[in-house]
Amino acid sequence: MSLARHAIAVSVVTALVLAALFAIALTQPDRLDTAHLSGDVCAGWAARNGPRSMTVTIPVRNDSSVPVRVMGMRAGEQTGAGKVRFRVISGKRLSLNTFGPLRSFRRQGHVQDAVAANLPARSWSTVLVSMTVAQHARSVAIGDVQVSYRGRLGTVRTEHLDTPLGVQAPRTNACDLSGVSS
Repeated sequence: MSLARHAIAVSVVTALVLAALFAIALTQPDRLDTAHLSGDVCAGWAARNGPRSMTVTIPVRNDSSVPVRVMGMRAGEQTGAGKVRFRVISGKRLSLNTFGPLRSFRRQGHVQDAVAANLPARSWSTVLVSMTVAQHARSVAIGDVQVSYRGRLGTVRTEHLDTPLGVQAPRTNACDLSGVSS
């Protein structure tokens, strides 16, 4: 009979430890902050034959005591036809909603692809969102940026950075953010 009691005791202790680990993994706070961004941005080129691509900055702060290694970024609530690509300048804060060609940001710091980028602990970094309007489209817009990274105990965390952004085709006035912002 003592063998059965011992097995039950081990099972109960194991269940309690697993429940505690599960609770720790679920209750971890968000690490990334955009300093309460407000307003939307929509940019485009004035020249009729200008480029159909534009890069916009989003400063992001890692408030945790450990670096965040980004596993991936993607656009949420995308409207219009186009391509969106993410890059990061780690450890450097650029102004919010600065926009221009990607090459102009390469002078600001080491630009790296968002996948496997490290966001230093207790520090600012800048996410570069490059949007390209499709050939026959008038604009492309996103409502948020979804950042995935490894959390505690091997979990995968995804944070939504509410940042409505849009790019319009050259010489158009068609950037509508109403479909992606509240």
